[in-house]
Amino acid sequence: MKSIAASLLLLTLAAGCQNSSAPVATGTIPASAATASVSPPAAPATPAPAESKAPGATASPAASTAASAAPASAGEIRQQVEAAAAKAVVALKERDWAGLALAAHPDKGVRMSPYVHVDMKQDVILTRDEIKRLQDDKTVRTWGAYDGSGEPIKLTFAEFYDKFLYNHDYAKPEKSAYDEPIGKGNTVNNIKEVYPGSHFVEYYFSGFDPKVQGMDWASLILVFEEKGGAWYLTGLVRNQWTI
Repeated sequence: MKSIAASLLLLTLAAGCQNSSAPVATGTIPASAATASVSPPAAPATPAPAESKAPGATASPAASTAASAAPASAGEIRQQVEAAAAKAVVALKERDWAGLALAAHPDKGVRMSPYVHVDMKQDVILTRDEIKRLQDDKTVRTWGAYDGSGEPIKLTFAEFYDKFLYNHDYAKPEKSAYDEPIGKGNTVNNIKEVYPGSHFVEYYFSGFDPKVQGMDWASLILVFEEKGGAWYLTGLVRNQWTI
C-alpha cells in the first residue's frame, strides 16, 4: 500500500513541475481580428433613388431635339427665301417646268396674278403636276381681267407667259428687294393680306422707253410660304403701271 501511495505522490509532483515550467502566451489579439469578431454584418447597399418626373411625363428624343433646335433668325429666313427666289426665277426664264414645279408649294401650288392686287376669285392656281405639263399645255384659261377695260384675260399659258408673266428678263433685274415693294402705282398691293406669314422678292425695271417717262416700269414678285422648315413658291405676281 505504501509503495502505491508513493508512486502516486511522485506522479503528482512531476505534473506540477511540468506545468510551472511551461511558458505563458502573452500575445495580443490583432485589432482587425477583434473588430471582425464584434462588428455586425454590413447592411446591403441601397440603390440611388430614380430621378423624379412629373406624372405622365415621358422621355422623347424627338422633343429633346426640337427643343434644342433654335428657330431660324430673320436673317437666315431672308437668305433662304432669296436663294429659293433666285432658283425659281431662273427656272421661269428657262421654261424649266420640272424645276419650277419643285419650287412650287406642294399643297397650295402657285397662284398666277396678272396685277399686284391679287384676286383670290379669278386668279389661276396651278398645281405642281400642272406646272410640270406646261410645255404641252394648250388650255385657254381666264387669268383675270384686263386693267382699264375689265375684259377677261383669255389666253393659253404660253400667251400669258409672254404677255404678263415673263415679258422682261426678270432674272437680270435693274433692282430687287426683299419684303419691300418697289414698283408702286394706282393698284393696291394686297400680297401680305392674301399671303399672311409669307415673304416675297421683287424683281424690278424702272422703265424701257424714255419717251414715256417711266410709265412702262414693270416688276415680277415671287411670294413664298413656309412648310416643314422650307420655303416654297406660292405666288407669281406681275406689277406694272395701271390706269
